[in-house]
Amino acid sequence: MTFNQCVFCYLTLSSIGDASEEIEHFKPKVKFPNLAYDWNNLYPICSSCNRAKSSQFDDKLLRPDKADFEFSKWFRIDGDFNIKPQILGNSEYEIDRAKITIKYYV
Repeated sequence: MTFNQCVFCYLTLSSIGDASEEIEHFKPKVKFPNLAYDWNNLYPICSSCNRAKSSQFDDKLLRPDKADFEFSKWFRIDGDFNIKPQILGNSEYEIDRAKITIKYYV
């Protein structure tokens, strides 16, 4: 379904190191225990992104399975290969959502 990639950073998932595949609870199970096994709350993710987010949550976080989630709409890669918010064509609210997503996952 995700072509063996982390749904947030697009790193190819493997069985070892920071790229090892884990299951992300988009809404953390410690804060939303009723969603701990809800299919719509679970994503394949690399261990690096999973550690970065931990149990943080914000309603502005971007969901990678939503129709409006297209990497190039929300993010850009700078000259040093860092993920940055896409500013062109986005409102301040959209830029803020991208910033929060970067803060929690990258």
